[in-house]
Amino acid sequence: MNLTQNDRLKQVTSDTLIVGVDVGSQTHFCRAFDWRGFELSRRVFKFSNTGMGFLTFLRWTEELMNKTEMKKVIVGCEPTGCYWLTFQKFLQDHDIQLVTVNPFTVNRSMELDDNSPEKSDLKDPKTIALLVKDGRYSTSYLPSGVYAEIREASVCRDQIMKQHVRLSNQIQGWLQKFFPEYFECYADWDSTSGLMLLKEAPLPQDILKIGAVFMIQ
Repeated sequence: MNLTQNDRLKQVTSDTLIVGVDVGSQTHFCRAFDWRGFELSRRVFKFSNTGMGFLTFLRWTEELMNKTEMKKVIVGCEPTGCYWLTFQKFLQDHDIQLVTVNPFTVNRSMELDDNSPEKSDLKDPKTIALLVKDGRYSTSYLPSGVYAEIREASVCRDQIMKQHVRLSNQIQGWLQKFFPEYFECYADWDSTSGLMLLKEAPLPQDILKIGAVFMIQ
């Protein structure tokens, strides 16, 4: 969904609970704010990157909404690595909106509070939440069903093609180093007859050893 800056700002109202989450491999850290940037959570809340941890986060969010009389919640995080995808799926299943902020923007905004660019579990959730408050976020889309399978297949294909190109370049480098005469006979290194030759004689000296056999045949 393509939203303008004004559209994103309209989603953050006075009854919106804004939760910034610093995603980690095993533990997530979060802090909650209102639309003015006033912190509603007393301290940083941490929860594990597991189903039980997500349920703990959900209960913490509901208790905070009841206490502050908020009507809806927006959760923001950085889309770094793969650890946030499970959390995104959980929030989607519970009808909670998850938005993402640019990691580069987060790094640039670190110095606003304490003039220090260093990241920490205490600062990151606040910086993320305040960027969401200002409408500096993007909406995320998690496909389901056949569309999820197509996306996964596309990602796997891209990975396989990159691996194929890397191995192809590596093999051609070996040929240039140990068997440069190969390209005088074959235009492509992976031609069928060329691969049969490499299987029987991967090095020039191997050809010399079996050359007499080929001449007799």
